[in-house]
Amino acid sequence: MRHHAFLCLAVASLLLLPSAGLIAEDVDKPHIDPLPPGAVLRFGTSRLWPGGSVEHLAFSPDSTKLVSWSSDVANSLCIWSVRTGQLLRRVELPGASVQSLAWLANNHGIALLWTGGPDQLVWEFSDESPAPQIARQNGGIGGARAGGPEPDNEHDSCWAVSPDGSTLAVGRAGAHDKSRPILFRALQIGVRVNELVTQKTLTEHAGNSGKLVFAPNGKRLIAFNTSKKSPTQLVVVWNVLTGKEVIRFMAPRPAQNGGREAVAVSEGTLAIGLEDGGTSLWDLATGKERRLATNHISNEKGQGYGTFAVAFTPDGTILVTGGRDGVVKLWEVATGRHLRSLERHYSWVESLAVSPDGQMIASSGQDGIIRLWNTRTGADACPQPGHHAAVLWTALSPDGRIAITAGLDSSVRWWDASSGRELRANCSHGPLHGLAISPDGEWVVASVNERRLQTWKVATGRETTNAELREGFKAERLLFTPDGRHLATAFGPEVTIWDWPALRISRKIEIPRPAKQPGENSCQGLAISSDSRWLVTVAYRASFREVNGLRFGIAEDGVADVWDFATGKRVHRLAESQGTYQSATFTADGRLVLIGGGGGSIPVEAPRRLPETFKGEISLLDPLAARWLRSFTSPPPTPGVAYRYTGSSVLSRDGRTLYVSYSTGEIVGFEVATGQPRRTFSGHRGFIWALSFAPDGRRLLSGSNDGSALLWDVTFSGAARLQKDPIISATVEKHWSLVSDREAKPAFDAMVRLAALPDSTIELIRRQVKPISNAPTDADIDRIFASLDSPRFATREKASAELAAFGELAVPAVQRRFGPALSPEVRERTRVYLEKFDPRKVSLTRLRQIRAIELLEGIGNQAAKTLLSELAKGPPEAPLTLDATAALGRLGQR
Repeated sequence: MRHHAFLCLAVASLLLLPSAGLIAEDVDKPHIDPLPPGAVLRFGTSRLWPGGSVEHLAFSPDSTKLVSWSSDVANSLCIWSVRTGQLLRRVELPGASVQSLAWLANNHGIALLWTGGPDQLVWEFSDESPAPQIARQNGGIGGARAGGPEPDNEHDSCWAVSPDGSTLAVGRAGAHDKSRPILFRALQIGVRVNELVTQKTLTEHAGNSGKLVFAPNGKRLIAFNTSKKSPTQLVVVWNVLTGKEVIRFMAPRPAQNGGREAVAVSEGTLAIGLEDGGTSLWDLATGKERRLATNHISNEKGQGYGTFAVAFTPDGTILVTGGRDGVVKLWEVATGRHLRSLERHYSWVESLAVSPDGQMIASSGQDGIIRLWNTRTGADACPQPGHHAAVLWTALSPDGRIAITAGLDSSVRWWDASSGRELRANCSHGPLHGLAISPDGEWVVASVNERRLQTWKVATGRETTNAELREGFKAERLLFTPDGRHLATAFGPEVTIWDWPALRISRKIEIPRPAKQPGENSCQGLAISSDSRWLVTVAYRASFREVNGLRFGIAEDGVADVWDFATGKRVHRLAESQGTYQSATFTADGRLVLIGGGGGSIPVEAPRRLPETFKGEISLLDPLAARWLRSFTSPPPTPGVAYRYTGSSVLSRDGRTLYVSYSTGEIVGFEVATGQPRRTFSGHRGFIWALSFAPDGRRLLSGSNDGSALLWDVTFSGAARLQKDPIISATVEKHWSLVSDREAKPAFDAMVRLAALPDSTIELIRRQVKPISNAPTDADIDRIFASLDSPRFATREKASAELAAFGELAVPAVQRRFGPALSPEVRERTRVYLEKFDPRKVSLTRLRQIRAIELLEGIGNQAAKTLLSELAKGPPEAPLTLDATAALGRLGQR
């Protein structure tokens, strides 16, 4: 059984970029950010968004640059301009970690970097040399001893760089609690710590060292002993010049997250952030303690408490603290007086830095954004446009002119979809949990303010919420029916169907309680068929527990159910999994793509059925026949990423490509016909929460944990601009041979090249693809279905044989008629037919037809429309005829 422990505001994020070098930007245009390949617009900014959880921050000596280290799925070091927030350098180091990060007085930036080897590497990040090599990680080593005493295995356990950059202090630890040396080694760039020359040793340090910190003048070293279970630990202050102990005292253990302790030192004071949200201050001369009521306690239930970051101004007069309340606070050290609070983080603050001139504070943490503050006034020192936290939802108006995004910063923002300019922003009083635009393009509906429904006019942003919606009703997932007559909302196990635009409740659906306890089914996704007849709900069993003020959620046992939309009655359970399903999407042919769960099983609810199991993070199922068709091929692994998971999904307007977002900041387009990856967009610096399409199908909008939304060109012409070698007309036949192949990626690349040669390609398709002539008519299928329900066995057998004689050409017509309204006899006979003639892999002939129609629609000129019209003249029920007719309809709507 797979368990997923999660916190409401802790989300995975990263960006994997091909280059680790300097990124040039125009500082005179502070909000024009470089676009990744394939993107045409950015809504918001990528500045001061390193991606992932920010663990370390440090200012350059002249206070003009800031370096950050962030990690999650992969790790990266970024150097930023403090004036504009622009990215000056980004180095991707998946699998690495940083123990210490400092910018020295000589303008050298030093990091103690673990790269998978046996020890830390001293790396100068401020030069332009190539990034360090990451060793392949082969897992743990060693094993249990057969007997005898446990070996001590003394080793380097903690490190601190002296303020002048000349010395590295190294603490030692082992299995036994005994006196250990503290070593002073000569710092040398590009050398591993265990190879540095030891210059001096403190031989009488009591016990295992857990953390070392230099005082700002470098004359004192503060050493913390490790403490596994005790609420206190020994702190020893050493005189670096004489090697003698100055003072020792027992202090509370610092709050820590991921091994990073909340500790800071001025010339005279040690600050320790505490798990209870307070801060402990120690006089380094007398060893006296006083407590500071910093009160980093979240007002949001389940987000806990704790002071997880502390920093002093250079003169030591002001202490800066941050914690799980998402607030940065400034305190006068001498008096303990609270000076001001800086509030614009939307998750835990876990890293702080103060500029050497004392004029600026940098803060960050799990929300992945770096904030720069004026120390004296508390003002935003480097304001940036757009959302100030993750973009959770995106939508495009039906006319394609307006993009709307909703974020964790409690704002809904309107953008000009042609220029990227922000038009307006409406703010609520809490995170947004859902967003949708009505099919007529008139209204925006969102779930805000503790999951209450709220509505605005798309054109003006004017709020139009019915007052009755503000009380007693909660919603998270929102989805309009394709016909625009209803709005489906979900919260917990309950789905509500509303009449639109009246917003009157039509009916409610309750997802059955899970067989296992504790927990309740929580609906995570809704899918509605193109004819608005069928509803699919995706849910998982959710339960919660609280530990020290933190609310941990456990999601498991995913289920997908099929419902009759008109009556609200459940048809059957479609799939079950010990994992969790993320979403479901109806394809153009009425099948269903199920995302997440790692596979599952089809419950045995029909007679003469054997249990059916399937694997894969993306699976294609027949929702009405309740059978698995095939699983999609997973995209290649992302280098250096140990664990990747899916996010949102959306189907292209022509139904040919399913786009799925990932925790790696990538969007993968899968060919629906083969289930194989055909293209990838990379450019976000975090988990991608939302995907939505422009009405013409030419643009894809994505919203990410990096606080921005990107508009991507998904057309053939957009893909052609990314190809490096020239397109030559003499190779048309060669490209067509790849189009006829089962491999989706080379076929798509060939289609991109063919689309750039429209005249030759159209003539080639005319020769290779011919209209179908022997498909059944609607009258044929109606007559066969009537005979399948005949009281005479011989008549039923003859009808089954006649249906089988049509082969796969009758599949679309049979699929449309298949459903719970059929008698058991007809249902079983049509199910047998569909299993026989609806293969899990499409034939090469059919695959060639599908790609040919996609090509003609992508070219879209008059010659392409003429050929589509010819292909649309085949029998109405033939798949090729249906494809060509649908493509013509879409081209006519552009």
